[in-house]
Amino acid sequence: MIPSKSNLSKESCSPISSNCVIWQGPDIPCLNLCNGDTVSDILYKLAEDYCKFKESLDVQDLDITDLLSACGTNTPAPQDKSIVKILEIIIDKINCLSN
Repeated sequence: MIPSKSNLSKESCSPISSNCVIWQGPDIPCLNLCNGDTVSDILYKLAEDYCKFKESLDVQDLDITDLLSACGTNTPAPQDKSIVKILEIIIDKINCLSN
């Protein structure tokens, strides 16, 4: 990846490929990053982990029918399912069941 000119004038900087910039810090096992990896490798590994994490949070196909009808109430299904919305419904139902 060759850097392109930004909107900031950095005429004293020489463009350099991210394949030529090497990580000299310690290994980071949980990210599978190693001393000697290029910036290109590191960015790719982080992007892969981010995509996997993002996919794991997708709850659009989660069936929450039973959760919505707990406590004898019929809470309408949220238009946009998200982890936060699902957790709010769970908390509401726990409160309902504890009363």
